[in-house]
Amino acid sequence: MLALFILLIMISRVYLSVHYPSDVIAGCLVGTGTIMLATFIYERGFFRLKNR
Repeated sequence: MLALFILLIMISRVYLSVHYPSDVIAGCLVGTGTIMLATFIYERGFFRLKNR
């Protein structure tokens, strides 16, 4: 359901001439990359607090 909502927002940005299609696609790729990087860092536990 949320993916559909995001897709509709992306389409509306282009339809309303607020952004170019390339801007919307680039934003989607940057957002996806950020989520993937954050997930990778979280799963590897790079920022775990160590017991003292």
